Amino acid sequence: MRREGKSSIPNLEFSNLSGNLGLGIGHRKGNFSLEYGLNFLYHSPEMVIYIPSVDRSVYLNLYANSIIIPLVFRYDIPVGARERFRLGTNFTTNYIIAALTDGLPSGYGGAGSTNLNAEPLKYTWVTSDKQSRFFFKAGLHAEFQFLNSSFLILQASRAFTISPNRSFLVSWRADGQNGNFVVESRIQGYMVDLSYKIPLNVLSRKLSGKG
Repeated sequence: MRREGKSSIPNLEFSNLSGNLGLGIGHRKGNFSLEYGLNFLYHSPEMVIYIPSVDRSVYLNLYANSIIIPLVFRYDIPVGARERFRLGTNFTTNYIIAALTDGLPSGYGGAGSTNLNAEPLKYTWVTSDKQSRFFFKAGLHAEFQFLNSSFLILQASRAFTISPNRSFLVSWRADGQNGNFVVESRIQGYMVDLSYKIPLNVLSRKLSGKG
C-alpha cells in the first residue's frame, strides 16, 4: 500500500492511495539477496485543480495503473541466537512494461462555481507521450520465520522518481475563456509491503505431496 501527501503545486490536492501486488523469485547468497518478478500497481490519483480566472474547479480521476518488473537488492543480517529474524535494507528498481488506462484516450466533465447560475466548466484531457518508465524504492525490512518452513517480510520504504511517470494535457472552457495545463503523475510516496516467501525446495515438496 502506498500513500502520497499533498502536491507542492499550488491549488492541487491529492487523495492518492494505491496498492501493489505480484509474484517474484529470488536467490540468496550469505546476507545478500536478489529478487525479480512481475507486479501490478493500482494507481488512480484524484485531483482537484482550481482555476481562479473563472472561479471553477477541474476534478480529475486519472487511472494510471501499471504492470511492473521489479529488481530488488537486499542486505540483511540475522538477529538472535536462533536466527529466526533478519533485519536489513533494500533498494528496488521498477520498470513499467505496460501503462494501463481506463480504455479512453480522453475524458470530459464540468463543475460549477458557488454561483448556481454559472456556466459549467467543460474540459477534456488526453495522455501525453511524455513519461518515464522507471521509479525506485529504498527502505528497511524485517524478515520473520513463519510456520518453520517459510518467511514473512514486512517492509517500509520510500518510492521516488527522477521524472514524471505519466503526463496529462487538460484543456478547459468556460465564460468565453479557455486554457490548458499539464498534470504530471509520479509514483512516489511512502509504501508498506507485506510479503510471503517460501523456499523453492519446500514449495516443490508441497506441490509433489511430500511435504
